[in-house]
Amino acid sequence: MSFATPALLDTRLYPFLADPVAVARRRFGVSPLEVARRRKEYVEIAFKRLDAALRRAFIPGPWKTLEEEVLSFYYAALAANLSGNRWVVSRLALAEANRAYELLKDEKDEVVAYLGRIVGLKSLSYGRSYREPIALVRGVPVYRVYHYSMNLVEYLHAARRLLGDDAWKPINYPVRKGVIYLEKQHVLRIVKEILVEYIEGKIIRSIGKDVSLELAQPIVGLIEHIKKELSERQEPRIRGTRVEIPKGVVIEEAFPPCIADLATRARRGDHLSHHERFALA
Repeated sequence: MSFATPALLDTRLYPFLADPVAVARRRFGVSPLEVARRRKEYVEIAFKRLDAALRRAFIPGPWKTLEEEVLSFYYAALAANLSGNRWVVSRLALAEANRAYELLKDEKDEVVAYLGRIVGLKSLSYGRSYREPIALVRGVPVYRVYHYSMNLVEYLHAARRLLGDDAWKPINYPVRKGVIYLEKQHVLRIVKEILVEYIEGKIIRSIGKDVSLELAQPIVGLIEHIKKELSERQEPRIRGTRVEIPKGVVIEEAFPPCIADLATRARRGDHLSHHERFALA
């Protein structure tokens, strides 16, 4: 399959694509954790990044320099991994994907397709357009143009969490010879789905793989912040004779059987339809 020539991809905006070791050594001549020991401002940015992810599932910024973005992402991701809490890792991945999704809205189409291929949508292409006739005005045909395309099987896998909503079913898009044609807004949403998986996988498999808590002392404050946030989310507050459950804390014993079943299936990794996920949320 041929692809349109990709435009330059600014890894400052998408720091999860960069190599933090290479960035640290090229700029400072030392490892990322040694940079954290010497330059506390990068850890402070990581704190803001991590705190926003935990509280709002969104990342502020982007910051001005590549080093600020890449190293702060690395420190936040490393702290999430070393915390031993899978929810924190997933939350950070979602927050990073949410910001990337917003930034991609302003990117050129070639960049969107290129980034999509990097993170796993191998067949995603821009420029292989399909024109669908949708109306006839005064004898002149009017077309809807789909500028993006990808392999149908890959689409079904990437959009599997969205297919519970009829709007995402392939019957609503042109499909020709095993290729589905899409508009930009649909591609962005699918890229976001894959980004969450890509970032979460990178944090779990790569970041912190050979880093112990002892070696991570320069960012121990980030790990402590995670523990503090989780503790505050789970600790009930007593006001007079009432016990208030903090926001974000779920009392599963209060679930009706249907919701309890959805929660169990979600933990197993089973596919939930859009409506099932909405009900569980």
